[in-house]
Amino acid sequence: FGDPTDLVWTLWLKRAQDLSAAGYRVFAYVNLCSEVINFECASGEQQGNKAFFGAHGVKAEIDEYIEHLGQELKGLFLDDASHSGDLTE
Repeated sequence: FGDPTDLVWTLWLKRAQDLSAAGYRVFAYVNLCSEVINFECASGEQQGNKAFFGAHGVKAEIDEYIEHLGQELKGLFLDDASHSGDLTE
């Protein structure tokens, strides 16, 4: 799955801190597609159907952002690829 390394998390935290200090609210991007290939959802059938639970589910991804970005994180952007929510199960 290519989870971010500790070095990447450190860089992201620094960027989040800098953005917060400049007055921006920091949001994390959560892709709801169950299979992403080359930064795109593999097919329409996988749009919005990523499992909520599990090691690489939506909850685990959100928990990682909270763990690593802490108080800098102000919200989430949930992407079901349709940007309407109608493809999310």
